[in-house]
Amino acid sequence: MQREINIIVILMLLVCLPIQAQKRTWIGKFLGAVRDYMDSATINGIDSNYIVAPKRPWQVIARYNMNQMDIMMDSHFGGYVDYPYVDLDVDARIQTTVNHNVGFWVGYRGYGIGYSFETGPTNGSLFTIGASGGAYSINLRLRNFNTNELNAHIRGTDMDKTYYDLHQDTELPTPIHVRSLIIDGYLMLDGERFSYCAAYDQSVMQIRSSGSFMVGAMWHDTKISYNSNENASLLRAMHDIGSINVMQGSLGAGYAYNWVPLRNMLVNVMCMPMVTIYNRQKMVFYDTYVDDDVPHYNNDYITERSTSMHNSGFMFMLNTRMSFTYNWKRTFFNIYGQWDRFPYDHGSGGSGSVTDWFVKAAFGVRF
Repeated sequence: MQREINIIVILMLLVCLPIQAQKRTWIGKFLGAVRDYMDSATINGIDSNYIVAPKRPWQVIARYNMNQMDIMMDSHFGGYVDYPYVDLDVDARIQTTVNHNVGFWVGYRGYGIGYSFETGPTNGSLFTIGASGGAYSINLRLRNFNTNELNAHIRGTDMDKTYYDLHQDTELPTPIHVRSLIIDGYLMLDGERFSYCAAYDQSVMQIRSSGSFMVGAMWHDTKISYNSNENASLLRAMHDIGSINVMQGSLGAGYAYNWVPLRNMLVNVMCMPMVTIYNRQKMVFYDTYVDDDVPHYNNDYITERSTSMHNSGFMFMLNTRMSFTYNWKRTFFNIYGQWDRFPYDHGSGGSGSVTDWFVKAAFGVRF
């Protein structure tokens, strides 16, 4: 099950306590001041020739979300003096199922609260939280999942000079556990004529095309663990690594453009190249014993040997988003997606990547 709170500031009290009826109380005065502030903040500093605020400030939105995480782990074996013919690459791939969620969101001028839940089979959980304004956005995604399914690709020559090029889907005896945290933030440098909200939460409307340069930052922290006795064969194939924690901090600059090809229609494209300036991997190594004569992994075992930190150095990545919005008099439709890929390496023995993507669709009513 997924819970989603899109804005930290909870303003649903505005629904429960009618301001007009409570205007003589301090609560009524406070809520009235909050409402007036939000109304003025929505249009403060914007060019009304490019951005307008809807006359109806409340939104009720039905939402659909599909998402997936895809992880690649690669190991290379070669350069051994005793086994000069060995030159093998082992590529292991794990991924979540494509998760589907439906839910709703209720808010005032883009501030509100929502809830969503899974509609199909899933092997984990996803929690998201975010805040956005006309010229900024902050988003957090926390995912946990377990899977026994592993796709392996082995290619190269072994010690007997036998060449392999094998693809194999394997079900592991015990699951791999993945915990991933992604936080990203954007700041638009032209909030007067360009609105992030118009493209991604529809609290305002972009009526003329405009773009903005942007700066951003991202933090990525993913831990992959498969350190069980039953998975000793997998550890051996991964150079005795039983768990790896990828930690990356990136900074970037790019451009976002809101294109209004027709009245009430908006297409947004955001593209931001980023440099990973903090790029470290924490690895836990194990001694492994695999008994090929005993079936069902009954005699395999691992023993923790050491922990190591590796610095992968600077890397480049690309952060992209796209959205489409159409507004009617009181209703609107929006669909947008994001794709992120985080490459890493853990020394001369291998490398990998973490890919995270999602697509969201929404149909809303203003009142």
